[in-house]
Amino acid sequence: MMAVDKAEYAVERNGVTVEQAIARCAEQILKMLVERGEVNVLLLSERLGERSVITYQALGWLACEKRVHYEARENQVYVSAPRP
Repeated sequence: MMAVDKAEYAVERNGVTVEQAIARCAEQILKMLVERGEVNVLLLSERLGERSVITYQALGWLACEKRVHYEARENQVYVSAPRP
C-alpha cells in the first residue's frame, strides 16, 4: 500500500482546510433551511455554490448531530430543520 502524505490533503482552496470548508458549508445549509424550510438534496450544492462532495459531507455531519431531518417524497429526498 502506498503511503499518503497527509499534508497533501490538508488544504482545500485558498488556504481553507477541508474541515473548515465542511463546517462553513454546514452553517450555510442550516441558514438556508431556516430561510426556505426544506430543500431538495440534489439542488443543495448548486444553490450553495459548493462542490457536491463538500455539501454531502456537511449534510452527513449535520445528520450525525441530529440537526437535519430527511424526508423522501416521490423519488426525491428533501432536507429540513428537525421537527420538535
